[in-house]
Amino acid sequence: MTPSRLNTLSLAGWAALVWGLPFSHAAMSIGTAWLGVLTVGVLCTSPKARRRLTSASSWRPMLCLAALLGWSTLSMTWTSDVSWGWRVLGLQWPILVLMLAWPALGMDELDRSKVQGWVFGSAGLAMVVCLAWGGWHLSQGEVLEGRGWSPWVSHVRLSLFAALGLGWAATSRPLWQLAVFSIVWSAFVGATGSLTSAVLLPMSWVWIGLQRIPNAWQPWYRGGALTLIGLAAMAAAWMLQPTPLPDQPWPTTTSWGNPYQHRPERLASENGHRLHMHVCRVEWDQAWDQISDVPLSTLSQAGFPLSARLWRYLTSKGWPKDGAHILQLTPAEVKRIESGATSVVERRGFRARLAAFRWEWETWLEGGNPSGHSVFQRLEHWAAGWHAWNQAWWIGHGAGDAEMALQEGYEATGTRLASQHRHRTHMQHLTWGVTGGLVGILLWLAFLGSHMWAVRAVKGALWGGLVVALSFVFEDTLETQAGVMVAGLAWALVGGRQANRPKAASATS
Repeated sequence: MTPSRLNTLSLAGWAALVWGLPFSHAAMSIGTAWLGVLTVGVLCTSPKARRRLTSASSWRPMLCLAALLGWSTLSMTWTSDVSWGWRVLGLQWPILVLMLAWPALGMDELDRSKVQGWVFGSAGLAMVVCLAWGGWHLSQGEVLEGRGWSPWVSHVRLSLFAALGLGWAATSRPLWQLAVFSIVWSAFVGATGSLTSAVLLPMSWVWIGLQRIPNAWQPWYRGGALTLIGLAAMAAAWMLQPTPLPDQPWPTTTSWGNPYQHRPERLASENGHRLHMHVCRVEWDQAWDQISDVPLSTLSQAGFPLSARLWRYLTSKGWPKDGAHILQLTPAEVKRIESGATSVVERRGFRARLAAFRWEWETWLEGGNPSGHSVFQRLEHWAAGWHAWNQAWWIGHGAGDAEMALQEGYEATGTRLASQHRHRTHMQHLTWGVTGGLVGILLWLAFLGSHMWAVRAVKGALWGGLVVALSFVFEDTLETQAGVMVAGLAWALVGGRQANRPKAASATS
């Protein structure tokens, strides 16, 4: 096979993977399988391909990754849930396929630039399609939650994919294209309320500035960026200050003659009003039964009673939480509360996510139940994961038994999470400890360290490594196909020096 023909076939596999990542599991699988077949074929028939592979700067990281995945495969001998273990391994081995494929198939800098450009285009197209999808549903009178805007891939994985694309395009695309991409991404943040995107988008522009601004201006730029980060942190701290207490004197009894309860030490609030002030719980059932057929004890999907939504809704109106004010609710408001509303203010997208984050923050400060709170319930996930790792410190529970070990960890730590929110660790580093023990952690660190050392001179490697490393702190990135592909692209496309194609072959690319 001629180099030009091999290059064309290889690019077809990368195209299927990159353009299919936001939309189709099948496209990702086909692209990866195609690259795997080409890689095996060329390694079996071409000594030159084998020399390219063994001389690649990423050779040692690939050995470490192969050892890590081999250890995970060996763990199938002591794990009990074999079917789940093989599922996880089936997702993770393709990372090595992608890392092997790039040097073995002779991909060069021109190919890297092309595929990274595809990542930029694919991520931008995906966000446009998501916005169009959500806009059409809104025009039909439907209400979409954040995840409903991105039905084909999670907004977290798409955010990581977009960050790779924008960061890699920092110097290869004109500023107007970067600006258009960022406007689309901002609209995506506004629609979905994705905190991941809200962090990665400005972080991407900090990276763009580091790549584009002349060296003479870099000290000023870095100082300005650090100043803006500090101001943003101060603004966030100011916004999270406790809501002021209502003016005194506080009333002692309701219009029905029952005593109010005031707990000024409690911080929870809704729409600028304290939740635990002017509360008379004994009047709720009697009043609510007069305006609704749905009992206040009815639980939501998150495991919270309807009474909690009523409490928050009344607070959002600035009303006392007593029977007389419950009876003042309109039929439309009653239906909204029954349907899940917790505030008189209808917020959507990022505004709703910010309000939810404040509620999560105040609930956490009070030591409340973090169920359904995507940020703060991770503390419970990590505690359960740490306990699970300590039960099999040296060799882990195996690739298949992480779920069982974590559920035991939740019970042992006395978690307050509802059963439907007792998820995986949401930290890839910790997951390797749970499944592979200390041996797995050491192999994982060896891979990360050797990879960063091998690509230390490649600017794109720093960005790709930073994005993926950040996701590993808050997500089990390598336990979903899209997450595996994002990490695989970050590690494969920013490898060390690659063999250049002949000029004739390059011209045909």
